[in-house]
Parts: sequence; structure tokens; C-alpha cells
Amino acid sequence: YRNAWGEPGCSVERIEPQARSASPSNWSPHYGKDGSSPGRANSVSVMFPGPGGYLKLKPRTFSPDGDGIDDVLSVSIDMPAPAVVRLRVFDINGRPLATLLDGDLIEERRITFWDGGLEDGDVAPIGVYVVLLEARPLEEGRTIHSKLPVVLLRR
Repeated sequence: YRNAWGEPGCSVERIEPQARSASPSNWSPHYGKDGSSPGRANSVSVMFPGPGGYLKLKPRTFSPDGDGIDDVLSVSIDMPAPAVVRLRVFDINGRPLATLLDGDLIEERRITFWDGGLEDGDVAPIGVYVVLLEARPLEEGRTIHSKLPVVLLRR
């Protein structure tokens, strides 16, 4: 960065970690009361997630029928900072069917799985479901929401 990108006596911080560091528009003065942020989270850092946000599902169509092919849904959570998360599965009418994580602390990345099982012990029928991530970063008060659809079928 260049000195002209900040203010005298204040450190500068990257706004978007994945954006080009050579761009002056990606730098801002530190807004903390002490004027610097070394060793701490940036006061202006923003992460703009792609489709699905902090949540990735693979495969997007799975078939928990025991044939060894796409029997489980892999759910990957990527957080920019440590967060307490809740991960649930809903039907298309918005009814909660399964809780995969509830109050778990995720430092950066976590992978968990859904085998199509419901909280009552049954197996979900063929259909479209929504996987919802609710995450509360430890250093912030706001809750991040991210959701993606998944299709459960039988072969």
C-alpha cells in the first residue's frame, strides 16, 4: 500500500481480503480508538461470499439408498473468522427436519454430513430441501445466514 491511502498516525486495513491488494479502493484507515490493528481483526474488513455464501454442498443431488453412490450429502462451512454455528435442514414448506450442528464453534472450516435422516429417526422422502447455516462470529454481534437447496432422490 502507499502512504497516501491512509491518514497520518493510523494504520490502513484491507476492506475485502480476496480483492486485489494493489487497489487503493480496497484500503481504509483503521477505525479503532487506538489507531492501529496489528494482531486484531480489521475494523473495516468485509467478505463478500459467492453463491451459497459460506456454505457448500456436494453433491447437490444425493440418494441415501445404501448403494455406495452419493449416499451422503457433504456440507462444508467456510467462515472468515471463528463463529458459533447452527446448521439445519428444512423442507420446502419451511419446517425444520434435522439439526446437523447446534452451537458448535467453528474456527475456519468444518465439514459435516447429512445421510437423509430426520430427527424423529425416519429417513427423509424424495424431495427438495434447504440447508440453512446461521453463524454468529465471536467478534461481532450480527448473525450470518446462508442457505442452499439440495435434492434427495432414490435410485
